[in-house]
This record gives sequence, C-alpha cells and structure tokens, in this order.
Amino acid sequence: MSKNGPGHPGETVPESVAWFTVPNGLTLARLLLTIPFAIYVTQGQDMLALAVFFVAGMTDLVDGYLARRFHQCSKLGRLTDPLADKLLTSTEYVTLSFFHPNPGIPPWLTICVLSRDVAILAGSLVLYLYTRNAPFRPTLTGKLNTLLEVVAVGPFLLYTTHPRLETLVQVLYVVLLTSLTISMSDYVRQGFLIFNRHRSQQSPLAEPQEPGPNFEKVLGEELQQVNHS
Repeated sequence: MSKNGPGHPGETVPESVAWFTVPNGLTLARLLLTIPFAIYVTQGQDMLALAVFFVAGMTDLVDGYLARRFHQCSKLGRLTDPLADKLLTSTEYVTLSFFHPNPGIPPWLTICVLSRDVAILAGSLVLYLYTRNAPFRPTLTGKLNTLLEVVAVGPFLLYTTHPRLETLVQVLYVVLLTSLTISMSDYVRQGFLIFNRHRSQQSPLAEPQEPGPNFEKVLGEELQQVNHS
C-alpha cells in the first residue's frame, strides 16, 4: 500500500525520523521477509513460504492504513513502500520459476511479468525526459493485473505439492498472460496519447505549461504506478 495517501496538509513525518514510524518499520519488515521467503522456496518448504507470503501481505495492508490514519506519510515511504511490494512480488515469481525443486511457475510467465514492469519504468523515464512531467496514471486493468499477480502466488505455491490443482494453475497462466497483455496495451496507448499531446503543446500557438515535478517525485510516483499497474 502506498503511504502517499490523503492526509491533512502539513501532517507529514520529518524525513530525519521517517524510519522510526510504524508504517515505515512495517515496510522494512516486508523488505526483509523476501529473504526467508526465497530460502523456504529454494528448500521446497512451501507451507512456510506461504506463511511468510501471508504475513508480508498483511504488513502491506496495515502500513498503508496506519500511515493515513495517523498522518505518518513521508517521502521515504512513498519510495520504499512500492519498491518493497515489487521486490517481494519479483522474488516470488523468480524463485518459484527458477529455484524451486518443483517449479510452480513457468519461466516464460515470470519473464513476461518482469518485462512488463521494466517496460513501464523505462517508458515512464523516456516520457518524463521528453515532457518533464509525471506521465502515467493508474488504470483499472493495471490494478486488476497487480491483484492477479499477487493472488496467483498462493495457488502456484500449493501446486508444487498438490498436483490436483493443475487445472486451476493452467487457467491462471492464461488469465495472467491475458491480463499482462491488456494492461500493457493500455499503457502503450496512454504513452502515445501523452506524446502526441505534448507535441501539440509545443506549437507556437500553445499556452505556456507549468514546470513539471522534480525527478525524485516522479520516481516515487512511477514506482507506485508499477506496483499498482
């Protein structure tokens, strides 16, 4: 969950003490949980890995709520929260594809998941350098895709020791690939629209534009975008 949610103006945490807030502490815990998750997966201890996955998911729900409820939003949280989410998800897919004794996710699916994230970040950087503004906005298909990526990890983990889930897992492969394709298509379309709009604004008759946000803010927004896309 992003900690850059709505709060009362001025009620943010000073960056010098940001790590000492409970929400950012939970984010740090989620980052560290990638280590035992990866270890358990590589050892084939799927139930322990599933337990770690569940705990990490709970920290993701709780930290965002606490940050908004107690007005503990910070720049640090805006950057680290989506980074922790994406690192955990990437670790789940990579370990289940390449390091599990009985892989539950085919390598081609993991490559598709990671390639899409890299493409969105790269596209965001290119558009930022060209327009000097934060380009992409969350889409419904992007949010659904993120939800599918996370929810699918549970069945993928169980499948390694419960072959009877094969039909469900095969369906999830197709659904997730379809979701990745549709959501990526949405961002490609959005990128072309932003590019063309910016070109039209550069004409001599266009009104002057406000300066865009600094790169630090854009980076935080794009990390959140990839995480919720």
